[in-house]
Amino acid sequence: MVKNIQWKNYSNNLKRNKMAKQTSIEWLVKELNQAIDYIPMNKWDAIANIIQQAKQMEKEQINKAYYDGYYEELLYDARRYYEDTYGEGNK
Repeated sequence: MVKNIQWKNYSNNLKRNKMAKQTSIEWLVKELNQAIDYIPMNKWDAIANIIQQAKQMEKEQINKAYYDGYYEELLYDARRYYEDTYGEGNK
């Protein structure tokens, strides 16, 4: 069976550029790479674009989750500081 060389190269590039942890999109690409032997050349660009969009969406979601948690913690710390400093009765 014919292998799609570009698909394999994309997967290998992910391995070389891999961060300390694997993202869900990287995991998906790896799993698809193992499960699918052939992708027609005329479909490669569309698949590559979908993967890039998914990676961007995942990055935005991770950033939003981080900042939401960060600001929630800041808000909690601000409330606790206020209560410790001025007491709960001074709301």
